[in-house]
Amino acid sequence: MHFAFLGYVILGGFIALRWRKTIWVHLAACAWAAAILTVPRLLCPLTIAQNWAREHAGLAPYADGFIDHYVENAIYPARFTPIVQTIVGLTVIGSWIWFGLRRQHPAAAPQM
Repeated sequence: MHFAFLGYVILGGFIALRWRKTIWVHLAACAWAAAILTVPRLLCPLTIAQNWAREHAGLAPYADGFIDHYVENAIYPARFTPIVQTIVGLTVIGSWIWFGLRRQHPAAAPQM
């Protein structure tokens, strides 16, 4: 679920190009993701659920967030976090710009 959520945060704006009403869900997901990254000690409900499941499976819960535990240093070195966050942010903003342009000029936009 975590990877699906992260994927949706990154690519949901492009999904909204096809299904326009999903832009509101994407905006909410991005707002929540931004809050998790900027508000100290704010945990994602998915992290809370995952830690609960880990405890009930006899595993120790992880103390940090999902990205810190499973993504950083596994997919990219932690020192590249600011670069990765910038790329993700630009991707999201780019999808919103594309969405806005397509909304203004639907006939000129490429069909998906």
